[in-house]
Amino acid sequence: MPKYILNREIDIEPLLNMKKLLQKLLAKTENDEIDEIAAVKAFEVSYELVWHTCQKVLNYQGILASFPRETFRLSAELGLIKDPEIWFDFMDKRNTTVHAYDVDVLDEIYSILPQFIKELNSLIKNLQKLS
Repeated sequence: MPKYILNREIDIEPLLNMKKLLQKLLAKTENDEIDEIAAVKAFEVSYELVWHTCQKVLNYQGILASFPRETFRLSAELGLIKDPEIWFDFMDKRNTTVHAYDVDVLDEIYSILPQFIKELNSLIKNLQKLS
């Protein structure tokens, strides 16, 4: 498998690895609470990788983006993502995970992971087109 590096500063291998981990965790037929916690943690890490990767791509294009919401809005304008609103929702979910210690929150976040993976796949395809 080729290593996807857009330039020396933009390596999407970590995104590919986190996507694989999320898919593996979701593919299990019987998940216990530990698996769900691991999947939610993988979501947090993946989300951070996404917004920082998009930020680097924008910066490489000469577009300054300092915050996640701005980064996702500009990434949509650049064609990296389809709809920034979806990523705003992911941002809200990620912020919830950091400050919540409730099983209901865990279930809520776990339930959005298939959609997150779908959007992550779309982003990765668009990033690979740039390389």
